[in-house]
Amino acid sequence: LLGSIERFFGILIEHYAGNFPVWLAPVQVRVLPVSQKFEAYAREAMVAMKAAGLRVKLDDGAEKLGYRIRRAELDKVPYAIIIGAKEAEARTVSPRKRLDGNLGAMPLDAFIERVQREVVEKSAHADFDGRAVRHPFEHHDLVDQRRPRHHDGRLADSILDDLVGFMTRRTAHHHHKA
Repeated sequence: LLGSIERFFGILIEHYAGNFPVWLAPVQVRVLPVSQKFEAYAREAMVAMKAAGLRVKLDDGAEKLGYRIRRAELDKVPYAIIIGAKEAEARTVSPRKRLDGNLGAMPLDAFIERVQREVVEKSAHADFDGRAVRHPFEHHDLVDQRRPRHHDGRLADSILDDLVGFMTRRTAHHHHKA
């Protein structure tokens, strides 16, 4: 059984080439304060996102902002949140979505709701404007040929939901033990 899970993750990683949709990404949001002056609000935003159930990391390194944005893109993190003077003063965030670029400043709560909605809707199925996009498992043969295939991806989604739930519980369990 363990080998099956490992093979499934291998297929999943290969299929997405590491560009996981928001709902599956190990880190969904990376918070990037422009400088140390804005670290307090960056941490506050991170705490709010974590409290909302998002997987978030803070990158408060000494490198220039452009370098940290590029690192987030190379790490294939779905969202990078830029926090500078305007954002700290207005209590907003400026998200950049991988592949889509800058989304413009928005209230933190609105951003959290956006990401939560993408997670719930598993938006690998449709882009954010609701236009249909081919399901990633629509023609992918993840199931034995002798079993009926579900071309709409329901079986793959069900397996992914179970695996993500298992990994989330397992990760939470390990963090509580430490």
